[in-house]
Amino acid sequence: MFNALLREYAEFFFKKGLAVELTIAMVIGQQFNVVAHTLTNDLLMPLLMPLIHVGNWQEWSIMYFGNTIAIGKITDMSLNTVLTGFVLFLLLKSLRGSARNLDGPQERARVQPKGQA
Repeated sequence: MFNALLREYAEFFFKKGLAVELTIAMVIGQQFNVVAHTLTNDLLMPLLMPLIHVGNWQEWSIMYFGNTIAIGKITDMSLNTVLTGFVLFLLLKSLRGSARNLDGPQERARVQPKGQA
């Protein structure tokens, strides 16, 4: 029974290509994370630094009952998340558009309401 389960799992995981697709998706996702982090640290935040008069923005913190809340790290993570999501959105939008162009123009039949000719 265990051998049959293991064989079925191996067929599902390796023969259907899911492992390769997952690996590629993870590598691409990691690269988007690096791009977003670089855009945040090297482009966006240096442009905002003239508005901030106190040191490095990643070191911002708030003291709260003897503990420290790292506002700079939260800001960095939030900006990276938004930028990564936006880049992925643009990528998916362009992929969908190119897939539509490859399919060719599609004629859409107009549906007329009942009673109208």
